[in-house]
Amino acid sequence: DLRAYTDAARAQQLTPIYDLVLRHVAVDNPLVKQKPHWFKRHTNGNFVFFGRDEHYNTTGQSWDDVLEFNYDDPTTRREIIGGYVKPMIDLVVGKLGFEGFRIDAAGKIPKAAYEEIIPYADAVCREHFQKPVTVIGETLGQNVDEFTHLDGHVDYVYNSVYFQPFTREYWDQDETWVSH
Repeated sequence: DLRAYTDAARAQQLTPIYDLVLRHVAVDNPLVKQKPHWFKRHTNGNFVFFGRDEHYNTTGQSWDDVLEFNYDDPTTRREIIGGYVKPMIDLVVGKLGFEGFRIDAAGKIPKAAYEEIIPYADAVCREHFQKPVTVIGETLGQNVDEFTHLDGHVDYVYNSVYFQPFTREYWDQDETWVSH
């Protein structure tokens, strides 16, 4: 069904984009048990959850049911990219027919990971569609200095206003330059 959708989108001269989540997986994802060393840990050994502290107490932020990949260690980063990201790109582009990606929490992925992921995605897209991959980086809630490393790796960035208050007072204090 997805391939029929992407083929139909292409027939209408649209570029089908897949939502690629590179920062984290759900806590009940099989990878957590299969590859526990792929995930960030606190100094006490507990997994790093966004929205929870080192003792798993909630911090009041949302998304507290996901674990973050550990891209900081070069060996682990290569394992994650080779064992998870590249096979996902092969499936999504090669079999399902997507021509690009919206990268969730793009500014939270280190530059070193992009330096391997984006050229690979581009090569796969060129192989299947004879065109470069289209990459959109979602930078929700980040200040500009937190995602400048995306330059040269993504085609577009956007900072969703959906979660922001729609008041004049808020936008006058906007430090992310979205409203400017």
